[in-house]
Amino acid sequence: MDRRNNPYAPGAGLQPPELAGRDRLIEDASTDMDRLLDHRPVKGMMLLGLRGVGKTVVLNRLWRTAADKGIHTTKVEAPEGGALPQLLAPELRRILHALDLQVTATHRIREAAAALRNFVSVFKVKIGEVGLGIEPTPGYADTGQLEQDLPDLVEAVAVAAEERKSAICLFIDERS
Repeated sequence: MDRRNNPYAPGAGLQPPELAGRDRLIEDASTDMDRLLDHRPVKGMMLLGLRGVGKTVVLNRLWRTAADKGIHTTKVEAPEGGALPQLLAPELRRILHALDLQVTATHRIREAAAALRNFVSVFKVKIGEVGLGIEPTPGYADTGQLEQDLPDLVEAVAVAAEERKSAICLFIDERS
């Protein structure tokens, strides 16, 4: 095919002119988002595939779709090696702040904010002999174990969003 007329545009995350063969996936995800806003159960979605098949492009499309539906979203690129907590904490804080701006802070938002504070308390900064950190308040997301605390934190933020008649979607793209 002549390169000038070839619709394929190689490049990481670049939207091609056509997302061929992805209609069903996008429609299923959109339906799940609608169910989420109707407070119906949904399962998370994981996109798997070889490098260069368009996972990031589909993820970007779904992120825009969720935002267009009024869902509070976050999108992070997580490198291998476990930096996910440091990437998610500020994004979840941003979502809580946006929820809080909708009306005066409620009990659920204060609970989610406390869970976030507890979650980030495990990150200690040490410069020479001086160490800084935040002491957790007993409650949610305060064990220091990522596998246990992250679900608690996400649940607390999701419950706060539900109280505002909204929802959250986390879009995590693995960076290699």
